[in-house]
Amino acid sequence: MKTKTDALLQYFDEKIAACKEKEALCLSDSREDEAKFEKIRANIYDIFRTMVNASLKMSSGNEAKARAFYFGKLEQIPENWKKAYALAEKHGDSEAMHIESIKLETKEIIRRDSEMIWED
Repeated sequence: MKTKTDALLQYFDEKIAACKEKEALCLSDSREDEAKFEKIRANIYDIFRTMVNASLKMSSGNEAKARAFYFGKLEQIPENWKKAYALAEKHGDSEAMHIESIKLETKEIIRRDSEMIWED
C-alpha cells in the first residue's frame, strides 16, 4: 500500500506545484482571473491530498479500508460544489458557475488519475 499511496501523494505534490507555477505566471502577465482559477485548482488538489493522508491514518494499514475512505470522500466532498453550481445557475451567476465547474472538473481529473495510480 505504501508505494501506491506514495505515488498518489507525489502526484498531488506535482499537480499543486504546477498550479502554483501557472498561477505565478498568470499574475506576472496581469491575468488575475486566470491566476485565481489556478489557485482554486491547487486548493482542490490539496483537499484530496489531505484525504489520502486521512485515509492512511484511519485505516490502520488496511489498504481496502483506506481506498474506500478516500474514494468515498471523492464523491462526498463535491456534493456541496454541485449544489453551489445549481444555485449559481439558478441566479444567473456565471462567475460562481465557472468557479464551481473548475472544482468539479478538477475532481474528475483527480478521480481518473487516482484510479490509475491506486488500482486494486
